[in-house]
Amino acid sequence: MSVDGIQITINMDDGRTVSVVQENGNYKFNIGDLVEVVSINGKTRVLLQFLDKFFKKLNLL
Repeated sequence: MSVDGIQITINMDDGRTVSVVQENGNYKFNIGDLVEVVSINGKTRVLLQFLDKFFKKLNLL
């Protein structure tokens, strides 16, 4: 089974550049968006910063 995915390149605050490939979610990333890079059980995801706080509030992260 294959799914649509996106590659996201992030300039981290510490100067590193990180690239993450993930399943295409229901939201669209734009250049300059503030994001969180989250790793859980060996899987890394990029979330828009406001979504990360929302999921934490629901105890989903």
